[in-house]
Amino acid sequence: MVAIFFSRMKKVICFLFAMALLGNVKSQCVGVQSFTVTPAAPGGGYTAGTIVTVCYTMNGWPGINIGATWVEGFDINLGPGWGPPTPLAPPINCQGGGGNWLWLNTSTSTVTGITVGPGWFFNSQTGCFPCNNALAGEDFGDSGSCTWTFCFNVTVAQGCLPQNLLIQVTAGGDGDWGSWANPVCPTTPFTIYNGASASQAFTIGPVLHN
Repeated sequence: MVAIFFSRMKKVICFLFAMALLGNVKSQCVGVQSFTVTPAAPGGGYTAGTIVTVCYTMNGWPGINIGATWVEGFDINLGPGWGPPTPLAPPINCQGGGGNWLWLNTSTSTVTGITVGPGWFFNSQTGCFPCNNALAGEDFGDSGSCTWTFCFNVTVAQGCLPQNLLIQVTAGGDGDWGSWANPVCPTTPFTIYNGASASQAFTIGPVLHN
């Protein structure tokens, strides 16, 4: 663990030296993002009760070379027209040693105090002492740069009026959401869908008079 820490510190020193030469540069740490949504949204919007499967993919993580930041998690932001998300398969462990990805409703960094969630967050045995296997914000993220993919289901909630059905995923580094405490990577939401649910029609039966 000590060797990992000093290896990361060496990368940070090189990064800070480069930034001093180049000036104040706001770095982009996120790789190429893409998604699929099944079923596709109809022209009038999703109707109440529709179950939608959302799959998100991020190819690469340049943040590993920007302040030695590792991937800490994927925060999911949903509009009020959705019910709570149901996770499917987790992302892969890229190079995070014996760590694993946890689905959490909330995850709070023990260093920055930032709380995110629900979503997938990386839990490892490095960068924390002592380590709690149920927490993700107390340790380092998933090292390396590969392709992370995960899916989840969401259901359109019942409602008389059209409701906001925003779907966003935000990839974040352990400098903001973990214990690395080197917040050089901006956390920018990636919008997957930004629509509204369809108006719900009600059928009124015959009115009976006494």
